[in-house]
Amino acid sequence: MPHPIVACARGWIGTRFHHQGRLRKTESHRGGVDCLGLLVGIAQELDLRAPDGTRLAVFDKADYPHQPDVKRLYARLAELFAIVIPAKAGIQCAASAARKDLLYRAHGALLDSRFRGNDKEMNPSLTGEGILPGDIVLLKIDGSPQHLAIVSDMENGLGLIHAYAPARAVVEHRLDGWWLEKIEAAFRITS
Repeated sequence: MPHPIVACARGWIGTRFHHQGRLRKTESHRGGVDCLGLLVGIAQELDLRAPDGTRLAVFDKADYPHQPDVKRLYARLAELFAIVIPAKAGIQCAASAARKDLLYRAHGALLDSRFRGNDKEMNPSLTGEGILPGDIVLLKIDGSPQHLAIVSDMENGLGLIHAYAPARAVVEHRLDGWWLEKIEAAFRITS
């Protein structure tokens, strides 16, 4: 059974990309959403809450530019969610080798668990280390951390669900090495 956030996010797949959009596709409308709008829509549907009990959807602000203020975005994510993988100081820098290693180990361990059984000692993702389905990742696009995605679990490992402008829609695909390199930070909703 998929994580509730992942299951909900999959219901948004195919919704067209629209900057600052907040509308899920229906049978009669193509909808429109961007990466933050996808998270806001999921938070509304699942009534997700911040650590203080406030509904996450009330924190929505649809007045941001195409290139967000990265430090403000990271600070807000860190305030609302548990940090799984912290960003480096000076957030504009590339991911550190240690963080990349942690990501590769978590991703590889999940893949290995599919073929060798779910041994918690072999699989750090099962003990809470690394990224898990339902986590939110902050991704570098054009060299700057500015894009959000939801980690999913697919048949052969981890995936990403996100409103991706080049695809012009909400999509799901494997979290391969190319995308792993783009992860700047990861967060977990604890409510």
